[in-house]
Amino acid sequence: MKSAIAELHAAIELFPDFPLALNELGNLYGKIGNRGKAVEYYRSAVRACPSGSFPAVEPGMLLVEMKDYADAVTQLNEVLRLNASSSQRFCAWGAQMGLQNMQFAEKALFARSH
Repeated sequence: MKSAIAELHAAIELFPDFPLALNELGNLYGKIGNRGKAVEYYRSAVRACPSGSFPAVEPGMLLVEMKDYADAVTQLNEVLRLNASSSQRFCAWGAQMGLQNMQFAEKALFARSH
């Protein structure tokens, strides 16, 4: 995994606004447990490709996992604004419910993803 991270960093050196590479770095950092860095790269992917909904879901879900519901709702509302799929809408709804009831949001979102 370290070599994949290094290769993606090299790609970003050449193409700093490459959303797929930024998003994949978010995925890899999330897998190794570095949530802060994962969110950072997910947000960079969203900034690099604001009209695409693919990167907005991952940071939103990670923010829910981190119990940062306010940021998660902001992130996932962007998915809704972009006319996202029904599964992406479900994620946004779950995060919004988390502001009212954290336990319910965790069950609804993570039961679906596991």
